[in-house]
Amino acid sequence: MKKSFRILLTLVLVFVMVLSLTACVSDCESGKHTLWTREGKAPTCTEEGVIDHQYCLICGLLFDMDGNQISKDDTIAPACHDLTEVPAQAPTCTNDGTVQYWECNACDKKFSDAQGTTEITVFVDSATGHVNTQDISAVAPTCTTTGVLAHKKCLDCGALILNNQVVTEADVVVDIDANAHAWDEGEITTSPTCSATGVKTFTCQHNSEHTKTEEVAIDPTAHAYGEWEQTTAPTCSATGVETRVCAHNSEHKETRDVAIDADAHSWDEGEITTN
Repeated sequence: MKKSFRILLTLVLVFVMVLSLTACVSDCESGKHTLWTREGKAPTCTEEGVIDHQYCLICGLLFDMDGNQISKDDTIAPACHDLTEVPAQAPTCTNDGTVQYWECNACDKKFSDAQGTTEITVFVDSATGHVNTQDISAVAPTCTTTGVLAHKKCLDCGALILNNQVVTEADVVVDIDANAHAWDEGEITTSPTCSATGVKTFTCQHNSEHTKTEEVAIDPTAHAYGEWEQTTAPTCSATGVETRVCAHNSEHKETRDVAIDADAHSWDEGEITTN
């Protein structure tokens, strides 16, 4: 009796389940699915992931989280890299730069494209060296200022280049040359005379305190005569003489005639010419 009851109970349960399943299938056909949510799994650099989605416990159909039917392929999140763009850095004269690339935050691989399809291992853009330069002409030193050696200056970074080597500013400076004067045409500061040399003084155009002198030859015509003095008186029949003497040398004299003086007689004692 008990066995027959158990069999009857089992049949009733099966019947109920069939009825329930039939009802559920009918619900699915009418669009009333019994949905269960499956949480997604993020993809990695090498493994596929799964998006959040739903599937029907009765008919097995798949749906996105908005209830739109999808296929199994639609639930797959392709393996991909978590990429961050690294902007290009231009190289400088002395420092390397980098090309633009994308780096995966998970595996640290680097790629030349935002899609992560082309992996690269070389992304350094080598330093350019000092290629954009200006020639700096040499400047001779003077008695008051330093000079400059001929060199090049990098227009990009300002570096100074001498004999293909980067140098400091001090390396291109030429020390003051105490003898590098720029003399003017000079002026006579002591005039020569008929008996003594003179002096010509030159002044440096860089510094007026720098001077040099040069001897000026004796000028045989540079006398300094005094006043005319009569040294031979004129007579009624002969001219006289006036003389002046050079103050520089008394041996240097100059004379000139004095006109006959018709009244400048020299009478004798006389004699009786008529008795």
